[in-house]
Amino acid sequence: CLYRYPEVGVAAGMMDFHDGRLGRAWYAYTYFDKALGSLRKTSAFHFKIGFGGAYLTRHFDAVRNPENIAIGSPFNYAFRTEVYWADQLSPFWQMKAGLAVTHFSNAAYRIPNAGINIVGLQASIGYVPQSQRVRIHHRDTTTAQWHRGWTLHTSAALTIKEVGQPGGPKHPGLVLSAYGSRRYGAKGAWQVGMDATFDTSVQYLIENDWALQNVPDKPDWRRAAATVGHELFLSDRLSLLTQLGIYVYSPYRPWHPVYQRYGLKYYARGKTGLFGALSLKTHLATADFVEWTVGKRFGKN
Repeated sequence: CLYRYPEVGVAAGMMDFHDGRLGRAWYAYTYFDKALGSLRKTSAFHFKIGFGGAYLTRHFDAVRNPENIAIGSPFNYAFRTEVYWADQLSPFWQMKAGLAVTHFSNAAYRIPNAGINIVGLQASIGYVPQSQRVRIHHRDTTTAQWHRGWTLHTSAALTIKEVGQPGGPKHPGLVLSAYGSRRYGAKGAWQVGMDATFDTSVQYLIENDWALQNVPDKPDWRRAAATVGHELFLSDRLSLLTQLGIYVYSPYRPWHPVYQRYGLKYYARGKTGLFGALSLKTHLATADFVEWTVGKRFGKN
């Protein structure tokens, strides 16, 4: 069962940047669309979030397109979030207006990778072939039985990142995480924990940093961080994860000391406590890498 009956679907589209260096983006993503509140029976405010992939017709090329430092590869991740108001004009016509944020990048799998971030206002009038009503703010429909105490979540995530010159080797990494989670209701939980990051791309940066060439004791390439976060349960087994991390141990610091993590988490059936997750770690608006995660929850949910 789902929390407040979100709409789950697939969307696809094309975006023309009107810039010869960037070209066009063809994208497709899965999304969750949930009503946040309603003013009357025919209108409601909505939150929509989607993850998927994109193909960009123009990307960095040292010879043919050296000025494109935003996109380093043709295939990229796509992320889109919207906050909008919808009004049912008639059984077949709907009007929508709101704010949308779209992001394209390959999460440093191939550099350069500054990424493309687009913030825009949108308004539309749409025709629905079948009679449909605007979804309104319903009561919670997730399971009414949930554990009020703490649970322990442990996980390991694989990362791949490119640094240095474009087209260079890919550097693997490992992120070990442990955090306590306490549910405050059927719909969500607060989290606090730690991350330990073993990113071999940092080791490469240290070895090739000209300022450290004559330093006998190189800084440690490993990092540790304290994290706080929130988990929104979209269903009994699927959740939206958002976390904020602050490095407490990072001797080599070419980046911002604060990072964010956004991801989707899926729990296996039964009482095993096993889960998988796909997350994006960023330093402010710059993607660091994508995390492919497996883990286990200890304790009742």
